[in-house]
Amino acid sequence: ALGKKSEKPNKVYKNWKIITDKEFEILPYSKYYGLDFGSTNPTALVEVKFDGEKTFFAKEKLYLPISKMSATLSEVLQGLGIDKKIPLICDSADPIKISELIQNGFNAIPAIKGGGSVKAGIDFISAKNIYVTSGSENLIREEENYEWEIINNVNLDRPIKKDDHILDAFRYVITYLQFYLSIK
Repeated sequence: ALGKKSEKPNKVYKNWKIITDKEFEILPYSKYYGLDFGSTNPTALVEVKFDGEKTFFAKEKLYLPISKMSATLSEVLQGLGIDKKIPLICDSADPIKISELIQNGFNAIPAIKGGGSVKAGIDFISAKNIYVTSGSENLIREEENYEWEIINNVNLDRPIKKDDHILDAFRYVITYLQFYLSIK
């Protein structure tokens, strides 16, 4: 009713807001990148800006499997104009790809992972203001469909592991910033 979509009761993230790409570009904050590797699943790259208090801004930069890239990942990132000096927080499950990025001059940093890190990252993000650019179609789609796993009406406090590539990349950056900048 009223032309509004109903929200799924087990949706992980709520209340994310949309801004234009132009609004994102003029934000005066430092940028960081998150990268989730995928050979047949999408390799997802997100640019994140942080206002220094409690608001994060995200823009999708890449969403394509490595198997479909016409160049190496380093070349693709260079083609996107990714500044090699800016921290690039990468999926730590693939240290070989991280090493390749480092060898090609990128400031590639393994993501912080471990027991409970996904839930802790989700909880941290959920307590912040999040703005996503309208052009970040895959990020918006993943966020809208990201759900908690529920069995027999019990929320298991773990997300369903499906179509979360750019969400993972986003969480890597936020978790890195949480620890690096001691964000509460």
